[in-house]
Amino acid sequence: MLPHLATLAALPLVGAQLFRVPLKKRDLTYQEILDSAQVGASRWSSDDGSDVVLNNRANMQYTGEIYVGTPLQVETVVFDTGSANLWVPIAGSSSHVIYNQKTSSSYQADGTPWAIKYGSGNVSGFYCKDDVNVGGFTLDHYSFGCASNTAGMGAGYQGGGILGLGFDSIAQSGKQTVMSALVASHQLKEPVFAFYLGNKMPGELVFGGVDPAHYTGDFTFVPLNHATYWQVPLAGVKVGNTPVSYTHDAIVDSGTSLLVGPKEAVDAIIIQLRGQMDEGRFFVQCDSNLPDVTFNIGGTDFPLSPQDYIIQRQENWCILGFQSLKVPFWILGDVFMRRYYTQFDFGKRRIGFATATTAATASSEVVV
Repeated sequence: MLPHLATLAALPLVGAQLFRVPLKKRDLTYQEILDSAQVGASRWSSDDGSDVVLNNRANMQYTGEIYVGTPLQVETVVFDTGSANLWVPIAGSSSHVIYNQKTSSSYQADGTPWAIKYGSGNVSGFYCKDDVNVGGFTLDHYSFGCASNTAGMGAGYQGGGILGLGFDSIAQSGKQTVMSALVASHQLKEPVFAFYLGNKMPGELVFGGVDPAHYTGDFTFVPLNHATYWQVPLAGVKVGNTPVSYTHDAIVDSGTSLLVGPKEAVDAIIIQLRGQMDEGRFFVQCDSNLPDVTFNIGGTDFPLSPQDYIIQRQENWCILGFQSLKVPFWILGDVFMRRYYTQFDFGKRRIGFATATTAATASSEVVV
């Protein structure tokens, strides 16, 4: 469902402990799941924290809202750690949810053309400047993409934009990322953001800190080995006690729905799980006695149970949340991030993982 224009009363307030809004989800076909798995993967094919609630679309894509322009226009975006630019659709694109720059008194023309190639397809348009509000923080005269053509985004694209949370080094046209701009504005208590991806429920993205309600135990911090994407060292992958992958890198990507790995590694996992493949889907019989699949990141084991990596059930068959691509690394998408509350430490260039709690639920009203 498309939201109505936000009012000032509905905006999160800086300093508020939590900001929550009611959200709906939409079921996806499996082909849409495969397409949406790569919506944010722009290169795979070659407690003063303020909160953004994330819409859960069938556990496969999480979207939230930002506000653009004067008066405020609400825009739905995928918050994507696997890319670095912000763009929103405008009139003339294939989306029904648009940013209308002509009605914003704070809009400034730029007109420089841009284009981004995602794993799911291409998007293009021109650069705009306007005020952007993210999680209660405002960036004045921020430069972002106005997408006039989103037709190439594929079946998984359901309208809205993408807000990239990667580093400046991978931003198109050398544009400053939203996170860099927030840090430079000194509005954040800490240069940190954290994702809670609810399991069959809404999630939450916090800027400026973490939300203790969404994790248990302590964080395990892993330094990045490459501060372009959120890339960490991967010591290995095993099924039960059997090693199946010696790929040395993993990228933690909120814009990718599944666990994406090199073909030989994914094939080895499916063999160990006694799974089968049909039309791009990996599946097992639901009554199978399945082991954990464990990723060793920075020397620490992070196991995923069958309940974590099974994403759909069709009668007696269970579909697995794995996908293979011609890549030399693993992409740990939403299947992984649902199990582990993930803190992205922009300042210290590290990622923190803690076990996500499934007890937390999103409120149906705004808390200020």
